[in-house]
Amino acid sequence: MPSVSHAATEASAAKAPCPRCNVLLVTFDALRADRLGAYGHSKPTSPAIDELAARSTVFLRNLSQSGSTISSVPSLHTGKFPHTDRLLDDGKLRDSEDTLAEILSRAGYRTMAVIAHRYASCEWGGCQGFEKVDSDYEAPEAAETTLERAHKMLASNDREPFFLWIHFRVPHTPYAPGRDAFLAFYDGPDDAPKYYEGESPNAPIPFQTQRLLRAYRERGEPVTNFRALGGRLDLTPSIVSQLGALYDGNVRAGDTAFGKLLKSLPAEQADRTLVVIASDHGESLGAHERVGHNTLYQDVVHTPLIVHVPGRKGARVEVPTMNVDVLPTVLAAVGQPVPAGLRGVDLLGSLPPRTRPILAEYSNGQVIVIDGWALHSGRQPHLFDLRTDPGETKNVAKERPDRVRDLEVELEAIRESVDEKAAEREDTPVLEKLRALGYISDDQPVE
Repeated sequence: MPSVSHAATEASAAKAPCPRCNVLLVTFDALRADRLGAYGHSKPTSPAIDELAARSTVFLRNLSQSGSTISSVPSLHTGKFPHTDRLLDDGKLRDSEDTLAEILSRAGYRTMAVIAHRYASCEWGGCQGFEKVDSDYEAPEAAETTLERAHKMLASNDREPFFLWIHFRVPHTPYAPGRDAFLAFYDGPDDAPKYYEGESPNAPIPFQTQRLLRAYRERGEPVTNFRALGGRLDLTPSIVSQLGALYDGNVRAGDTAFGKLLKSLPAEQADRTLVVIASDHGESLGAHERVGHNTLYQDVVHTPLIVHVPGRKGARVEVPTMNVDVLPTVLAAVGQPVPAGLRGVDLLGSLPPRTRPILAEYSNGQVIVIDGWALHSGRQPHLFDLRTDPGETKNVAKERPDRVRDLEVELEAIRESVDEKAAEREDTPVLEKLRALGYISDDQPVE
């Protein structure tokens, strides 16, 4: 493991905004940035997160490094790109990689993890570097249950500073917030057919839609065949809208648990705890005729990143950022030296330039975003102008070949910047692993 000199540690601590603070990293599985009030959502999905965000630095244009948990979580823990830097061996984080938990453990932190989803668990390297782990989750696990396990973990801790990572399953499927929560976010007509009603309610698995589909066919709504996790699904606009309400209910469940977690921290402990809110990926919610994730469109890779430093004023940052920035930002904030060779940067120091290349990837495809342009690589490159087309609906690659070439040059430079050890590794295609697990299907390609 890399060693750091005492002088380097002292120098880092002198500049740190929260030296030797506790670190609380909270990740929500499949959370889109734009479903939080802090990111402009009009519905009250996230009052607790929004309250903290008002006292925190909110990075408005953050991207996760992949559209699936398996490849995104290792990137968040290491500050490196999942496939370009060949972090994974048969889908699992390589033991040789240094994680945030390992670095903080060597610095004297008690490292703890509470995990509520298989694809973030020890099986895939999610526990690497944590001294105490509770991955005994229910499947699927409600946010309140994860919160109970987090409370037990905190109660069992007898040492500070600590680093606690909590990975909530919500708002990932199944979208099952309960009837009242669904109705709170549903804004369709009262007499419309909907979830949680009828002799055979379709909840809690929202993709069981035959009753609703028949009802909306009879009403003359158009039916579209959507790509979904594990296959395809016929849906109508009203059903897609209801799926959004169910998803919002799941977001609110996670937010409620998060709010209770913060309130449970003693005041003196909260005053010395750095809090980071992030997500492994977002959710399509009908965009690009998809339900689920496992793509590299903005609806899936645009995720929240909120960093709360006790005593620091709130700010909203438009400069593009990435999940790989979490590790160096946390280390710098608590006064620990930031290792060399990372893809991420300290976001609480000098912000990176707006023209910094932002990358998300699978083993068979990448998207690079620079200065408002998004290029999806592949046999047929797709180029989108996010300033005028944030939903990525119009491919302008043929109209702007110059921009395609510019971004391809930048993408190639990233590929060529891999260190020698990483370049020697064989990177097992994670998509093949995901298909073998039944997590995605062959008719759901990555763009």
